[in-house]
Amino acid sequence: MDEKIFLRFEQAGERMPVASLKLKEGITFDEPQDASPLNVGFGLQSLQPMRIEAVQRRHGWDRNQFGFDASLIEGGILLSGANGDPEGLPPGPYDVTVEVESYTFKNPHSRIIVKEGSRTSIVLQVKPETRVITLNDNFDAATQAVIDASTIDEKPLINWLAGSVRPKPRVQRRACALNILSRLAAPPALKAKTGLNRVFEAVHFADVDRIYASADPELNELLKGFAKDDTWKGEGAPGHPIHKRLVDDAVTRFPELGDKTQQDFDLQSYRQGGRNGMQIVVAIPRFAHPVVYADVDVDLGNPLWDLEGVIVHLGELLDGGPTDHFKVREKLGDLLAPEFIFYTVKKS
Repeated sequence: MDEKIFLRFEQAGERMPVASLKLKEGITFDEPQDASPLNVGFGLQSLQPMRIEAVQRRHGWDRNQFGFDASLIEGGILLSGANGDPEGLPPGPYDVTVEVESYTFKNPHSRIIVKEGSRTSIVLQVKPETRVITLNDNFDAATQAVIDASTIDEKPLINWLAGSVRPKPRVQRRACALNILSRLAAPPALKAKTGLNRVFEAVHFADVDRIYASADPELNELLKGFAKDDTWKGEGAPGHPIHKRLVDDAVTRFPELGDKTQQDFDLQSYRQGGRNGMQIVVAIPRFAHPVVYADVDVDLGNPLWDLEGVIVHLGELLDGGPTDHFKVREKLGDLLAPEFIFYTVKKS
């Protein structure tokens, strides 16, 4: 009775404590630090199905169903009987599978024997990250001004980009932010002589696939002009609900917006022409306010520009994972002039 399975994580011999677990949102670790919960999946299959038949009958499940609880404890995840059922995880042999978004395990599948009245432990070995980012120290004046005004995870952005803060951010987040800074620094259209970085004020959020920033209201006017010139495409209101998080983040982050809601902002989406271009979603306040807010990402493909772009971008969405910004960095190295490439990647 009251059998349990305890999962904990290690990388290169060091524990990776779980910081949060929300089954409808995902998981985060103490370090490396993520901006958003990562998708997590658990699989638990009894190798002696007759042992779980009573549990299935008790909970009204069919023969193909078997549920369990997952909770955060001691920096790991405890699997136990569903809805607190002390007999819901009968002793016996099980196959256990664990998946965490963007992580690879050396032992994602484990076969264990749960002994009567005991807690059985599994140590999941996370494959170490071997890619190392080194800043090139070539930020132009406008980009440097944005960096100097920005903080991520309550740390100065320049230190965060260099990876010299604790807890360390995921290296994928740093690659994403640096790629977007590169794209913002480079002229965004054929007739443009300067980058869009001159109208950005500060970055306040960076994930593995996007940043949020504040900008001068001129940003939206510039993007509308590019769309008229057909060097960008204006989409109107963005179709994917993920872009609404830009407003949710702003009204939570900035005290002066504490009484505002989604209805107080207009969202406008623009996509840069060509491949490996930016998508910028601008949140325009419907009230007097000195700045607009921008959700900026860079896609491997452009679904509004060419067939290949449609295939690549749809592939990203169907995979359910974020854009791989190390692949983006490879593409930008061929696309942009060297002065707009702000970092190098090496393997440790």
